[in-house]
Amino acid sequence: MQRLDFLASCETNNVLNGEGLVSIAWALLGSVSSSVVSAQWDDLSTQLFTQEFYRHYRGGKHSAKTLQAAAIVLIKNKTFHGYEPYFRAASSLLGDYR
Repeated sequence: MQRLDFLASCETNNVLNGEGLVSIAWALLGSVSSSVVSAQWDDLSTQLFTQEFYRHYRGGKHSAKTLQAAAIVLIKNKTFHGYEPYFRAASSLLGDYR
């Protein structure tokens, strides 16, 4: 069974220093998840990215294609700062990309 977890909170894709746990996303991969999408920011761009991600994901696309489709929507939306790479590239996918 495949399981996708989406961490849409500030700095959930940060890598921690020291031994043991690398990040929250890696902890999920090591326990129950087959793939994890995590975010760096908790702002309007993350909110819109999350909405677009799930809109495409519910349509049957695989997680990597869904991530790409959500990023393209933000790139094309020039009504706010989300088109800048600083904001839209802050989400990452770990694990099974299919």
